[in-house]
Amino acid sequence: MYKKIIFILLISVLISTTVLAWEDCPSGEVMCEGECGLFIDTDNDGICDHSQPAPEEKSGGLAQAEIIEEELHDLISGQELKTKTVSEIAEIYEINKNQYAEKLHEYLGVKINPEDSFQLLHDNYRLEPSVAKDIAVAISLGGEINIPEPTQKQGGMVYHFLPISFLLTLLYLTSHILSKKK
Repeated sequence: MYKKIIFILLISVLISTTVLAWEDCPSGEVMCEGECGLFIDTDNDGICDHSQPAPEEKSGGLAQAEIIEEELHDLISGQELKTKTVSEIAEIYEINKNQYAEKLHEYLGVKINPEDSFQLLHDNYRLEPSVAKDIAVAISLGGEINIPEPTQKQGGMVYHFLPISFLLTLLYLTSHILSKKK
């Protein structure tokens, strides 16, 4: 019991020193490479963490890109998207409608016309509005489209006719044979 408490206290002390290691150099050094015995380099950049700002503060560009992506994603609601055509969504996201139709074609595996409505794409091919917006945002930002493959292409339920038929026939024959043998 006491070992667990000591272990938890030790972990909390070690974590708190790492958290407090940013911008608290007792010598007031900036971008120090560590002549004193307090050198800590958790981000492996060769500069003491005590003499530089925390990584969250340094990576403002990444946070800004995420904010822009989120703002683009929220330009239109999913319900409103279903009332629009491919070309209308391309206008909202300020992207080429033919390029957008092509990326949707690559995702769905069916020919997409820029004048197709998203309600049609949703009903017939199960295209979710969030996926349509993700593709539009990726094209708008010029990034790579990282969307998981659809679970079922071209909509509809998939029924495995042959295995089900085989299983039912096997069960019927088994019950028939057992009933003859009593």
